[in-house]
Amino acid sequence: MRVGYDVSATSQEKTGCSWYADSLIRAMVEEHPEHEYVLYHHFGAISNPDAERGTKLERANVTHPYLTLTVSEAKAEWNQISQGTIPSGAPDIIQANFFDCPRIETIPVVYVVYDLTFLVCPELLAIRHYFSCLPGLCSALRNASGFIFISEYSKNEFERMFPTWLSKTQIPNRVIPLASRGAPRALMKNPGTESWLTVGTIEPRKNHATLIAAHDLYWERSSFRRPLTLVGGKGWLSEDVHQLISTREKEGRLIYAGYVTDDELNRLYASAFALVYSSHYEGFGLPVLEAMERGVPVISSSATSLPEVGGNTVIYFNPGSAEELAEKMIELENDEFFRLKLSTEGKERASLFSWKRVADETLEFHQTVRADWESRRSAAHRKVNS
Repeated sequence: MRVGYDVSATSQEKTGCSWYADSLIRAMVEEHPEHEYVLYHHFGAISNPDAERGTKLERANVTHPYLTLTVSEAKAEWNQISQGTIPSGAPDIIQANFFDCPRIETIPVVYVVYDLTFLVCPELLAIRHYFSCLPGLCSALRNASGFIFISEYSKNEFERMFPTWLSKTQIPNRVIPLASRGAPRALMKNPGTESWLTVGTIEPRKNHATLIAAHDLYWERSSFRRPLTLVGGKGWLSEDVHQLISTREKEGRLIYAGYVTDDELNRLYASAFALVYSSHYEGFGLPVLEAMERGVPVISSSATSLPEVGGNTVIYFNPGSAEELAEKMIELENDEFFRLKLSTEGKERASLFSWKRVADETLEFHQTVRADWESRRSAAHRKVNS
């Protein structure tokens, strides 16, 4: 099978989507070298001025046909594809990974649904996200031949927002949970005692204001007074939070690391006392899994998909309550046995999530979608000629 694969997001600053696209294609190529892979650095409406930054794999069975195209050349190419031209590389199936699902009549397209924040909680996003995410989903409803959901919660939200759509269309769909990026062996150890850690772009969905308020309460009550380290780039609608961050940094309570490299993130995980994840809404919640894999205990919001990831190995709290979160932080800090128990059990649970599994299930689903697409085309052809 020749798999077309959207890597357009990997040419931009790393977020969950780009990290997913990069990790999965590497796993598929590694675990299934019997297939061929065509990587698209420009995809549909998404064109990158610096596509060379994106994922590239130097393998005999991997090609990058649009890597050197300019933005205008890429737009012209995908305009031709929408009118019936076969994409370069002529794949048997294409997976769309970044909010656009272009019209491709000659090849089935699988669309990945991460979350529906832009429909369920639009107030948590900048207006530009709404007007980019919504058209992408609408294009998928028109053009996709299959849907991958990264959690049961994401699928349930989809069915709540579009009741009976999956059952009526009988479009193939599958829940395929993610895996983490993997912890270097040298850093797979019990966490240290330096600071609390949180990982995520500074934006309303991540709920940093409640986290900082909880840390203020913790700071007043704790005998240890561990600082809070925030990892994440500056997002949107976050000016008030950045003012809080600046004030707490001056007081020595908080360390703002900003956007960091993978190596630096691994170092911060290795030295963290625990991860505190306060998000209001997640399609999956990768930092929770990353921390568990590294033996870092986790205190997490109980919202949306997060309990699917953490199971019974995570401490949960109501994301609307700074008081409850502060209590959980004090509880964990004062019980060393409990902290070590969470560390051990978290690593055991994290081992259930692997990119080999994700790659196996994804390629198996691709074959299902391809067979369904061919069956539908044959049925339509027979109907026309009957």
